[in-house]
Amino acid sequence: MGRYYTNNETGHDQKFWFATQSSDALSKYGIAISEPRFIEYIIDDEEGIESVKKGIKDIEDRYPKFKKLLDEAEEKDKDDQASEFAQMHSEEADSKLWKDMADHDLLRFIVREMEFSDYVNLQCEL
Repeated sequence: MGRYYTNNETGHDQKFWFATQSSDALSKYGIAISEPRFIEYIIDDEEGIESVKKGIKDIEDRYPKFKKLLDEAEEKDKDDQASEFAQMHSEEADSKLWKDMADHDLLRFIVREMEFSDYVNLQCEL
């Protein structure tokens, strides 16, 4: 196990010298560090999954009509409910409703993934 640096043009990988060479080794030679392009989330413990479940509950509590719609939907149809709900309420929908529905969809994805794995690793492009 170790850290690698990659030349995206050639696809070549080079391993850092473990415990000797830091990730910012080139900085001391005047090479600027670029801004990160990804945010990485790792959900791998009970506290993380409980936060995810609380997020789902908070969103459903904010939108009781949405919660009712979910409760009545077949399990296979639940994934489509967030966007359908937002579309049904598009006249009253503000950006908060759309963001909450998108978050609900993501949080449900995490819960489903945790059924098959001990952790979920998400990399989100900035």
